[in-house]
This record gives sequence, C-alpha cells and structure tokens, in this order.
Amino acid sequence: MNILTVSLNSCIDRTVEVRGFAIGAHTQGEFISEKLAGKAINISRILSTFDIPTILFGFVGRDFKNKLSGSLPENVGNLLSPVFERTRVNTTIIDPQHSTDTHIRETGSPLPHGEAEKMLKKIITASNKGDLIILSGSIPPGMEAAGFGTLVGSLVDHGFTVAVDIEGAPLRAAVNAGCHIIKPNEKEFISTFCSNNARADTFSEAKSLCEHFPNLTVILSAGQKGAYLVNKAHCFSASCSDTIKPVNTVGAGDALLAGYACGLKRALTPAECLSLGVQTATASLLSAEAGAITNKPELYNVIVLAL
Repeated sequence: MNILTVSLNSCIDRTVEVRGFAIGAHTQGEFISEKLAGKAINISRILSTFDIPTILFGFVGRDFKNKLSGSLPENVGNLLSPVFERTRVNTTIIDPQHSTDTHIRETGSPLPHGEAEKMLKKIITASNKGDLIILSGSIPPGMEAAGFGTLVGSLVDHGFTVAVDIEGAPLRAAVNAGCHIIKPNEKEFISTFCSNNARADTFSEAKSLCEHFPNLTVILSAGQKGAYLVNKAHCFSASCSDTIKPVNTVGAGDALLAGYACGLKRALTPAECLSLGVQTATASLLSAEAGAITNKPELYNVIVLAL
C-alpha cells in the first residue's frame, strides 16, 4: 500500500514566540520557523520521519513555485500544482509565559476552474487500487462541498482507501460519498453530525454513524483525553499516560492521522494503529514547530482500552 496526500488549500506556516502576548499590544517576538504547510503537507512530513515515502498532490501559489524543491523531505514526491496567485499564510503565536498558542488562518485564493479534475487524473495515473489517499485540510474558496464530495466519490470508485480530515459540509459530503476514514476532533464532529449540539455524546454518535456507514472508521481526537477509534467492528480509546506540558497544539491532529496511517502501512491492528497515532500526536505537542515531531513517538506510553 502506497500513501498519497492531497493538499487542496496549501499555506505557509509562520511560527513566532511572543512572551506575554496580548491582543492590541505592541510587542516584540522571536521568529521560530516558516515553511510550506497545510494539514496534508504536515502528514507527509511526519510520515517521512517514519521513513515512509508519500506522493503529495494539490495546489500552491505561484509565488512559492521556486521554493518548492527545497521545502519538502526527499522522500515526499512533490506533485503540487502552482495555480493560486499567492500562497496563503497562517501564523502561529506561541506564548510560553501563559502556555498558550494562537493560530491565525487566511482563507486563501479561489481555485481556477478545471484544476480539481486535472489533479484527479494525476492521482489516478500515479496510484494503484488499494493505495491510501489522505485528503486533509480546508478546501479553497469557490470549491463547494458537493464538488469535494464528487472528488472523494471518484477516488472511492477507483478502488482507493480514502481518509478525510476536514470539517462541516465537506466532511458530511465525504462520508456520504463513501470515504473510509475520517479524523475530526470532538467539536468538528458535533458541529457536523449532531443535531442537538448541547446534548451530543460524541462517542455514541460516532457509533451510530458507523452503523449507518458500515465501511467507515472514525478517528476522533479528544484533546487531553486522547483519541477514540470507532467502526462497525471495534471501539477503542487511547490516551497518553505520561505527564507532559504541551508547547504547541497546532498540528497535533495531523500527527494523530499520520501515526494512524503509519500503522496501516505496517499492517498493525486497529488498536495498535490508534496507539501509534496518539504517540505521534504526543510527540507533536512537544515541538515548537507546528506539524512536526522531534522525539520518537515510541518513547511515550499510551493506554488503549476496548469500549
């Protein structure tokens, strides 16, 4: 099984550290990093640390075209298309004094007509039946949820295993189109699938969703509680038993999905895949750079329970 990642609305992630950050104040900050990013790109980078090659599809701004070659690990095949006028910039502000991180996201540029269809053809040409295709991150302005669902449905129809990490109407469209794996956090799941948000039991609602879509697996990230895996055959919870102090929470969900995908690549059991996902997310929490891991995920202890 090969792994392909799809970044429809790529960005430049800029991270700065500002001690005592306060809205409305004029203050000094320290530059941490700046790199091409987006959820799918983060996943490819993290998988590269497991020595798992990926092929990256999607779109980026023409202003970043000349920087693409040196911005990704060697084992990430770069098939991004420079179609936007400029690459959107997301800014993360880390405040170690208050143990907070603030994330500012730009919406991005509209996707030119016909580019999604061109990308679909490239994916089909470069992949084989049974490959894992991860569509992760927001969709660009002008791309409707129905169009995203059509893209997912086409990939499913071609025999690929399709994982999706997005929220709202596009996530609902992806599930209706037959995707196999979704990775929302609790807030995203509730807002997308639960009609009574105030009384929603995310675990029960996830089980109900999988009964309606028997080929679906839900990887539900739950912050400090860890994560859940729910499908028709299995229900597990996983949480890190180590005491840690998060440095940066941005990208932890990407790390969770990357670790889970690594487990699939290694043909691990569902419980083992979830455990590796939580270990990888924990490693990400301790990195100042968004969507990156510096320590080996296997160093962290995770408790997995069958529910």
